[in-house]
Amino acid sequence: MSGVLTINVNQGVKASSSTWIISGTSTPLVINGNLEADNSIFKFIGDDDLNIPAVGYYKLELTPNGGSSPEYTILAGSLTTADYIYIGDGVNAVTVNASTSNAGFDIDGDFIITTGAEFYAPNSEEFSVGGNWQNNGSFIANFGKVMFDGNSTGLTVEPGDSNFYSLEFNNSNGGWTMTSNATTTNNFTIREAQQFIASSSIWIGVEGYFWNGVNGANTNWNSCTLYLKASSSDSYLINASTTGDYYPTLKIGADTQIRMWNSSSTVYNVDPAGSLYSMDHSNQDGDLYIWGNYTRNSGIDYWSYATDFDGVDLSGGNQRAASVYFANFASSTFSGADLQIIGLALATTTITSQSSGIYSFKFE
Repeated sequence: MSGVLTINVNQGVKASSSTWIISGTSTPLVINGNLEADNSIFKFIGDDDLNIPAVGYYKLELTPNGGSSPEYTILAGSLTTADYIYIGDGVNAVTVNASTSNAGFDIDGDFIITTGAEFYAPNSEEFSVGGNWQNNGSFIANFGKVMFDGNSTGLTVEPGDSNFYSLEFNNSNGGWTMTSNATTTNNFTIREAQQFIASSSIWIGVEGYFWNGVNGANTNWNSCTLYLKASSSDSYLINASTTGDYYPTLKIGADTQIRMWNSSSTVYNVDPAGSLYSMDHSNQDGDLYIWGNYTRNSGIDYWSYATDFDGVDLSGGNQRAASVYFANFASSTFSGADLQIIGLALATTTITSQSSGIYSFKFE
């Protein structure tokens, strides 16, 4: 169709398994009635700037067939696909813009940005992907969150050279592999997953808050570096006391205060102006390891045989020794916060590469 396809009010089209090739200009598809996508493919191939309705498709291809580098604007609404969406054909440049209208996206299949294509994501509306993510072009995240909610394992996420803003994995039946370096300029959340894998030697950088809601039995970080660098006036927790994980290389940036449970690493790279507060370190009940300059500005910390590190009462036979280990050059400062100490062993540990064993804690 080189003109305009209009579905009028009270009218409907069943797309069947046909391929609908639309090459018109401006707004070549106008839906005032009902479109049933069935098993169809909708291909927008116009070389001029186009407006694309945000409705339900089965498969959607935004693939101009000329070299004029058009911009396709997603109109307001909720764009869904029961299968994949292609941004570009890998040969002809195109810009697809969903930020102007802030359209919602719910993609059940793969989301693929091809070479030479740009995609501007919604600013705040939900953007969910149930299949694979492959970016060979450019993804402009704006201020939106991409949520992977696929219901199967074996899914892959290839971020390409683009950053995410916020990223979330959220399906207890889903399994994802990060295949290359990834950075979020805001939060990175593994809320639920059957499997999460980071490919060997990649880098995952989190400039907001990181949360790992699944256990180490469901993850494999291989030789990945996890870099946490969110500035925070106080420490924040990256996992619950009922879970734990192993991060081969854990890097903590300046002014970043990290607390974690039942977890460990092989390489700890903690900036002296940041800190790592590792409770029940390496699954050793009662062990607390501190790197960097740990600062607590409010609340209470518990270094006690009778109380867990989060204040939970351990009476009734669950008491254990509390041993606090300071890495070389590490310190703890409590400014406007309380520290409860009952039956405590203090020690230094030399698991960092630093050579001098200065450690202390103080109150202000």
